[in-house]
Amino acid sequence: MSAASVGMGGRVAHAEARAAIMITAATLSKCDMRGIRRSSDARSHAHLRALQKSDSPGCYRPRRLLELPQNRASESRVRFRMNESRKPRNGLATAAGKANQLWADFVPVIAFVLVYNVFRRVDLFGGLINEDTALFWATGVLLALMFGFLARQLIVREPVSQMMVLSSAIVGGFGLLGIVLQERAFIYVKPTIQQLFMAALILLPLLVGRNLWKSLFWKVFDLPDFAWRTLAIRWGCFFIVIALWNEYLWRTFVPGFEAPMVMAGIPVAPAGVYEWLGLTFGAQDAEGVWANWKLGNMVIVLAFGALNTPYMLKHLREPHAAEAGVV
Repeated sequence: MSAASVGMGGRVAHAEARAAIMITAATLSKCDMRGIRRSSDARSHAHLRALQKSDSPGCYRPRRLLELPQNRASESRVRFRMNESRKPRNGLATAAGKANQLWADFVPVIAFVLVYNVFRRVDLFGGLINEDTALFWATGVLLALMFGFLARQLIVREPVSQMMVLSSAIVGGFGLLGIVLQERAFIYVKPTIQQLFMAALILLPLLVGRNLWKSLFWKVFDLPDFAWRTLAIRWGCFFIVIALWNEYLWRTFVPGFEAPMVMAGIPVAPAGVYEWLGLTFGAQDAEGVWANWKLGNMVIVLAFGALNTPYMLKHLREPHAAEAGVV
């Protein structure tokens, strides 16, 4: 729409409003036309002629004419609300939903650490709960809470991301295998597989021009495409680092296996104590260090997110910039 057409529309609306006011004044004076100025414009005279030709010889009800500017204003408000509904939801409701999702990620981990540290210090039910079984009980509690949060989201029909579903499937699969087979190795490598899978899920789509990280958080933050790409690369690499960190922890502090560990035909760890890249693995018996470091990993994730906050705020777009299509 050109500036001339906008100006013409404003003048027409102004003329209609002025005519409506003049007709209202005439009505209040019992339709006495003598009180209206004769210097009004042609559009005002057109409204007056319509008044004189009205079917009602008495006082004219100017309700329809008065409603015209109001209807235009109402139509503008409706259009504004429709445009607002098309914008990304940057409100508190969406942010609260993401906060709830963070709790769904952190609460199972906190419960895992608590159960592990309590059960490994007791001996109950004839050895059913003791130091040797604490890891399996803690893993069971973690899986129960994780799937409980997931089921709640499905019941209340909250959106569930594909990443969350696939990640839960990996955690649940390896966790159940470890519990059923009573094999700790599945539980040790579970975080590694999970983090590498998430990294691949974020980084590989970038090769074909798709950004999964943007699809997960675009309702919370309105950022240009290059910023979303940078964040996706950062978080993908971060998950790879966390996977390597988990490998270092469990291989360093968990005692060596009695037999070589092989998964899907791939050798994962040799038996006993071994060295690699100048590091010695399997020489310690401190499984608790690895288990309790899950809380440390939570702090690392929060710290990394906080470090990325200034970058997001720097490139956070205002509504008018988003509508202009800045990328």
